[in-house]
Amino acid sequence: EVLWWRLWPRESHGPIPGTFRAFLSPGRYRFRATCERYADTEIGPIEIAADGPLVRLSPSWHEGVAVSGRVLLHGLPVHDGWVYPQRLEGGRWRSLAAKEVFIEHGGAYRVAGLSPGRYRFAGTSRRLPILGEIEVADRDVYLDLVHPSVLSPAKRSR
Repeated sequence: EVLWWRLWPRESHGPIPGTFRAFLSPGRYRFRATCERYADTEIGPIEIAADGPLVRLSPSWHEGVAVSGRVLLHGLPVHDGWVYPQRLEGGRWRSLAAKEVFIEHGGAYRVAGLSPGRYRFAGTSRRLPILGEIEVADRDVYLDLVHPSVLSPAKRSR
């Protein structure tokens, strides 16, 4: 996934697996590269000229940290599904498609390659319900994600 500052370019995959080519209009761009194992990295701003040379982007990857724990519903582990992480950037939540993970046996999940910042985790691709939120610094953290109960408080106390 590569996000541009201005418009999305036309994109075609390059001749080597893991590469791509983008045809950009002249202008100034900032690039963000994401993957499931490493922290996001940004490149730019880069000025693209109409008759300029080919620009090669070489992200500087670093390992990042992980958030892991269990996904629970009524106190029991969820055995199937996905965790959809989001990061707070500029006052808005941004979905991190490259960091989505499957819930493993026993409700375990692990989202790796996170940069320091504020994250929240949703139970569906529509970003709701929010199951947990945490600030990530420079160490791995543990966070159980809890599905909200559909029972009313009166029925839960019986």
